Amino acid sequence: MNFLLKRTLSYCWLAVFFSLLFKRSGISIGVFFLYTIVLENVLVQALNHYANGSGKYLPIQSSDELLPLPFLEKVQQQISPNEVNTTLQLALVLAYLAAYFFFSKRKFETDDL
Repeated sequence: MNFLLKRTLSYCWLAVFFSLLFKRSGISIGVFFLYTIVLENVLVQALNHYANGSGKYLPIQSSDELLPLPFLEKVQQQISPNEVNTTLQLALVLAYLAAYFFFSKRKFETDDL
């Protein structure tokens, strides 16, 4: 339950962060979906291949790997047998959430929205 809350907050706060960066709602929704569905998956695969498995520490990927899904774990073990450090990923998710909150709060305080 606790990991699910952090995963949900990670997606929601990333969406809020994009909505604050791009003032047009259509553009922010498009960038959010482009990042979460396409761009981060490409970055994860590239970093896992070229940077020795460091792609699992990107914002959405680290929150996705906190929830255990048995079927996907079997597939992931077949694809890449690297072990996932849950404590490090939990710390990174909390750091990303804090960064989203900090930058969103700062944007609200400094910009005329």
